[in-house]
Amino acid sequence: MIEFETEAEVRKLNIREEFDIQKIESAIAQNIDRADMVNIFSPTQGLVEHFTRHGYFYRPNKVTYKMDVPFSESEYISKLKKNKRKTIKKAVKRCRECGISILKEPQLSEVSYRGWLDVYTENINGKKRGIIRTGLERYYRSKDMMAGIFAVKDNHIIGGIILRRKHLRSGLRKISFSFSSSRKEYFKKGVNELLNLKAVLFARELGYDHLERGMDSNLYGHYLSPGLYLFKKSFGFRITPKNRFGEVLTTITNYAPFQDIIFFVSHNKEKPEGNLILKNDIDSTRIAEFVSKYLERLNVYKVEDNTIRKVDEIIIPRGVMIWQREKPQYQKHPLQEYS
Repeated sequence: MIEFETEAEVRKLNIREEFDIQKIESAIAQNIDRADMVNIFSPTQGLVEHFTRHGYFYRPNKVTYKMDVPFSESEYISKLKKNKRKTIKKAVKRCRECGISILKEPQLSEVSYRGWLDVYTENINGKKRGIIRTGLERYYRSKDMMAGIFAVKDNHIIGGIILRRKHLRSGLRKISFSFSSSRKEYFKKGVNELLNLKAVLFARELGYDHLERGMDSNLYGHYLSPGLYLFKKSFGFRITPKNRFGEVLTTITNYAPFQDIIFFVSHNKEKPEGNLILKNDIDSTRIAEFVSKYLERLNVYKVEDNTIRKVDEIIIPRGVMIWQREKPQYQKHPLQEYS
């Protein structure tokens, strides 16, 4: 099945439930001028092997970020990088000096949610490619499982993180950051650093050992900024696939509508790797920020004449790598289902 979708000014050619290589290649050739990127969803192993040889990336469709909740603030802070520790310390001081306090709600109230929603909606509407992902209907549907932590100044909510409890059939209890938003005028005060620190500790207060930080499209540089990946990573979260959304083969055919920096993770046989695509040159120290101990390597590409050329490969020293799928789970071809 072939479908076209335009999301945040990027035209997508999406191919689903098709397993014949010749038919897929024919569909792409006939429609390539109408698309900025091509996605082949739930590919078979044969499709993966063929199209990755032709420049496609085999990647998780969605990603999340996970953390084992620390037992104390001192334990948590000690595991962060030195620069991050300094940033958080300054943020706590600046927010205190300008009268920002923290409000914690184990059971999220409608009043607080509405106050936070005003901040969120204003921020999304102010973005060139913002997409509103939540509203009051989500609160009414899930309020029994929701908690919230907010930054308050002069009795007004200026930012916050909405959390959602998840109790799985396996018995695993976890809590996730569903949405986060703060007023831009308080960014320099460090309100986001303060909220993220307090939210991690709030998860421990609520009795949870496992924490997730939302779900993102695994393609930063489209409507999500690559800075979002860097921010989450800096707080000790590890990027990992959102397995129930499956895998996709992707190639970008027109880089014009994308941001200057594009980042996503992909499968390399059984191990994850990061992919950094640059439309313009950036400093090597900026590139190094994308390195993570949870990736096997970081591939760096440069866009030249609307194609990419690999310019660097940073091998990450072996250590603990946490990737939630031990091996890619390929879609079975319908004719192979019972073989």
